[in-house]
Amino acid sequence: MSTPTGLFERNGHYYLRLIIPTHQRHLFNGRTRIVQSLNTCHKRQAIVAATLLRAEILSTLFSQGRSEQALTRSNAIAHPQPRRSLRDVFERWRDCGTRSKDTLLACERALKLFESLTDNKTIEAITRADGDSFRAILAKQPVSSKTTKDRFTWVKALLRYAAEDLGWLEKHPWVGLKVSVTGQRTRRIWTQDEIDRLLGSDIFKKGIYPRNWNAGGAAAYWLPLLGLLTGARLSELAQLKVADICLPTLRIQIQESNNEQRLKTPSARRSIPLHSELIRLGFIDYVSKQARNNESSLWSELPKRENKAGGFFSVWFSAYKKECGIGTDVDFHSFRHTVRTKLVQQRINESIIDKLLGHAPTGSTGARTYTHVAEFLSDAVESITIRAIQELTPIT
Repeated sequence: MSTPTGLFERNGHYYLRLIIPTHQRHLFNGRTRIVQSLNTCHKRQAIVAATLLRAEILSTLFSQGRSEQALTRSNAIAHPQPRRSLRDVFERWRDCGTRSKDTLLACERALKLFESLTDNKTIEAITRADGDSFRAILAKQPVSSKTTKDRFTWVKALLRYAAEDLGWLEKHPWVGLKVSVTGQRTRRIWTQDEIDRLLGSDIFKKGIYPRNWNAGGAAAYWLPLLGLLTGARLSELAQLKVADICLPTLRIQIQESNNEQRLKTPSARRSIPLHSELIRLGFIDYVSKQARNNESSLWSELPKRENKAGGFFSVWFSAYKKECGIGTDVDFHSFRHTVRTKLVQQRINESIIDKLLGHAPTGSTGARTYTHVAEFLSDAVESITIRAIQELTPIT
């Protein structure tokens, strides 16, 4: 007589272990197995008892399963499922939490493209082959591989939401399908000629602020100078408050102090010494004037885009850069690369550069645990020399 599956002995007594099929575990309050004592210490008796008990349990599971299937079929006939599309999933996802305008636009842009290619299928009809086809079509679009990946990922995320959050799908059909990002454009540094052209207008020569609504008044003058002399991100500089400029110590505090200020990473929180050129050009006087006017924001005329202070300014800066005859392969973020390059050329320690730019420490263990970096930040900042800035005269 063969030994039935699941028979085992423990402390001289025999038991039967039976695994419950996944689709029927809800009948047993989620249990994954049944373990039943056979009330015997004799193996032969245990084999007979286990064989009978196993057959009885399996018969019960089978009959319950058939009953459930019949009930499911009758319910499906009496209460057919609505025809849900990926658009329905998007609307549920959109309404279930706080989403920024940019996030919603990016997701819907990807969804519209997918809908146009699949004739707006129901979500149940979307197959893994559809995912592979969508990926192949995206690869032929005249966009970067990052944009391709983002669009594919948005549609994939909606399918995951339908399966895992809404329970509208038995499983996510695109699990494992990916799009790789390759050949991304690397930002280069600003050349001396480009900086000369950027700072050669009346904005910087005469202090005549542009009237464009998205230029932010004085922000159009100070933000590029701060970018060139600190290497800080536009988002960090554009959200500065008057209180973030510590005049007694002559430092800029990059921090996340309220709902209006956000940092990209924890390493972005830092204190940057004010460059002497900023002081010479009148930055302290500007900050003091904002304080006297009881302004909270350092840039009171700079509009915000979805609570992001640098969004509209970035649009203006791109247009202004074009007017100066500067190409699209450098932007505000390229100031960071320019500053890092100048610091490297001055042989500034890598850990000091990381601290100044708000990067996570890199390099050896010693560099990552170097705790006295702040002592050398002022010297590092002062080593940044921009001829075009040195030639500017203070504005009144």
